[in-house]
Amino acid sequence: MRFFSLLTLLAATSWAHGAVNITAYESLDDVVFTLSGSVDTAGLSLVDTYSLHGNLTPSFASFINSPGTDLTPMLVFVGITSAPMDFGSGASTTFDTSEGSLFGIDATSIFLPVGYVSGASLSSTFKIENATFESLGMDAGVYTYNWGSGVNADLATLTIGGTPAVPEPTTYALLGGVAAFGFAAWRRRRA
Repeated sequence: MRFFSLLTLLAATSWAHGAVNITAYESLDDVVFTLSGSVDTAGLSLVDTYSLHGNLTPSFASFINSPGTDLTPMLVFVGITSAPMDFGSGASTTFDTSEGSLFGIDATSIFLPVGYVSGASLSSTFKIENATFESLGMDAGVYTYNWGSGVNADLATLTIGGTPAVPEPTTYALLGGVAAFGFAAWRRRRA
């Protein structure tokens, strides 16, 4: 029974890794977004390469995380099968800081880095300073964008009002190992 449960957990974990998860939370006086996951582009069609600035537009359920302040070239794919129409009434706002992978999404398109390979890992953090969900016109909730079908089905989930990302289990294992090593050294010195 335990073996079956472990296989079920591993299967669920590997499926979830194909999704993109975005969490928006308020931190001090800022709104911070964290993003991780990957995109299966097999269920999408490449339209073109555009150069755009990063921005957030709640009234169009749209955001593009574009590292840096210059126009950034990006691949534009279409093929979203379902998406929210909005996640609030806010107008377009640019991000103050953005680090990591480029990623964007709206009701019809997905924006990815030039040269992106389907299934490659994405990870980034971006924020708007001196803002709240209310000032940006964002409504708390979970918003899902879907594309592809069958084995090529994929999704992106935006959670507004979430909590900061929790460290990976390997981080806890590393910290536990360091603590155990420190405790062993302390005991040796006492003996």
